[in-house]
Amino acid sequence: MALVHLIKEVDSWRSSSAGGDGDLGRVLVVSDDGFSRCGIYCAAAACLDQVQSHGSVDVFQAVKSIRKSRPQLVANPTEYKYCYDVVLHYVLNFCEGGGEEGTDPTSVRRGRSEARCYELVGEEEK
Repeated sequence: MALVHLIKEVDSWRSSSAGGDGDLGRVLVVSDDGFSRCGIYCAAAACLDQVQSHGSVDVFQAVKSIRKSRPQLVANPTEYKYCYDVVLHYVLNFCEGGGEEGTDPTSVRRGRSEARCYELVGEEEK
């Protein structure tokens, strides 16, 4: 997914251009209508950060947190599902099997239930 690669490129650029104090600064995200694509990027970036930091993510809570300050972000089920798809793509391609982030097993929290990423795609637990 292109969005995963964009988020990774932005993170890489921020890390390489961080000042001596380690401050990564902020990212300004703009879209033509001011909210649709911005919301998806912000929600997906927050979710991927949770995966990297904690090895699990609660997409519902991440989106809910973002919508507290900007209620129009991630405004419909299609955008919400896309956030899940981005996180799932990231987990399956960059985390599982000792991948780049090394946070296996990673879990993706759906509402109040937690499932390992391979359970999300229907594979049996090993």
